Amino acid sequence: MALSKITFEKKFYKTMKLYYQLPHLTYDYTNSKFNLFEFEEALQLYKLIYKDLETFQKKFLRKLEFIPNLENLCLQLGSNFESVNPISLERIREVDDVTINYLADYYSEITNSEESKTGKSFFNKFVNKLKDFLDEVNIEQYWHQPPASLSDLVVDKFPKTLDKIDSYVIPIDDEYVEVTIRDIKTLISNRNTKYLVCNKCNIETIQLNDDLILLEAHSNHVNAIELNHSLEEAILWDNPLEYIKLNPKLRLLYLSHPKNHNIEIDNSANNESVEIYYSIN
Repeated sequence: MALSKITFEKKFYKTMKLYYQLPHLTYDYTNSKFNLFEFEEALQLYKLIYKDLETFQKKFLRKLEFIPNLENLCLQLGSNFESVNPISLERIREVDDVTINYLADYYSEITNSEESKTGKSFFNKFVNKLKDFLDEVNIEQYWHQPPASLSDLVVDKFPKTLDKIDSYVIPIDDEYVEVTIRDIKTLISNRNTKYLVCNKCNIETIQLNDDLILLEAHSNHVNAIELNHSLEEAILWDNPLEYIKLNPKLRLLYLSHPKNHNIEIDNSANNESVEIYYSIN
């Protein structure tokens, strides 16, 4: 069945390369195509994986519902899903890609193990049930009351807990700095830092110095950021970003949002060489 061509309104994206890393495949938004397959074969691959439309909507399409750029793609995928057949394992094996080849091996193993599925299922249930029983026995038999704390002796306690650092200036003058301090509201980079790594620190705001070249700050709480002039690469996966302003020198930008929300990308700097990869969780 011939499928209609997808068209998009490009806006700012004419001057940069934007890729959405969907489950199992990458979608080249700039050129309106998948990276490894034509549209119909990509849909056939998803038919193999998700099998029915309800599952496809629940586990795939809903992940993209907050991204306007992918609205037309979702409509095309959803409306044509039931009309295609699953892609063959032979066709998957022809693709020179590790992830796709892994899928072929996975579905091949499923097919070959259907006959022994019932026996294995019974055995696994028995093992898990026995393990749960032993764990329960061990908990009751070996649990000990923890020792009393000295704080229990204090009668009038008015605790004040320091649960977040409002502002932290990096004191190290080295070019490469890796921050592991958690719960920083505002991280201020040192003027000499060129390579900054600050993953999983619960940072809300990052102030970048002028000479920073690399920023790796995934799994934080950053919702807006303006990239400094010299920055060439930024890794900002798993941040609740709403807005990011590009600079003219940026070459690579990696993004993802915990809830797959749309991120406003300001390319008023007219950076034509940057490649942006938005990963869908």
